Amino acid sequence: MKIIRMPVATMTPAQLVLEGQGLLDKLADNAVDFPTPPVTDLTTHKGQLVAQFGEMATLEGQVDSKRQQIKDTAALVRDDMNALGEWGEGVTEDPIKLAKVYQLRTAPAPSHMVKVEALNATMGDHAGETDLGWHGQGKNVQFYEPQSSPDVMPRVWQNEQSCKGSKTTIGGKTSGAFIVWRVRAVGANDTGEWSDIALCLVP
Repeated sequence: MKIIRMPVATMTPAQLVLEGQGLLDKLADNAVDFPTPPVTDLTTHKGQLVAQFGEMATLEGQVDSKRQQIKDTAALVRDDMNALGEWGEGVTEDPIKLAKVYQLRTAPAPSHMVKVEALNATMGDHAGETDLGWHGQGKNVQFYEPQSSPDVMPRVWQNEQSCKGSKTTIGGKTSGAFIVWRVRAVGANDTGEWSDIALCLVP
């Protein structure tokens, strides 16, 4: 019967780094009892994991920059399309002719919360913080509900502080942990679907 419990199979990469360092420290503190550990590569492999975390953070920064470029360019495209709409109404006010090219205004649809799209989770500015952002779902939203879960299966979702806008910063998480996030919109009469999940390493 084995005495030592090593639940490494269920640990995330970030948890492995912390647990691995803790094991090395304890072995060093008790070198009299454990003088020659057989695995000499743990320090190297742990360092490789940490370096890969850093590379991932750099890539996330590049992705954020590209998202902003896309957002800025999309705003220009919207301005161009709105200008074409104004020009079309200047050419003719005949709805039959306009309908051949343009979508015409209709009565507003009843309020219905849809699935939150484009959820993005990035490391916050301070230890334990994660920044969340997503596409807003319109004026009918009363607030948004974020949830978090450790990156393990089965997922155990925890409710976070709700917010009015389409971005928020959530703190209080364990540094070095991978956290999975999701968000949904809540209206006066109904609630939207949960967004697709987003994964982020907690700084």
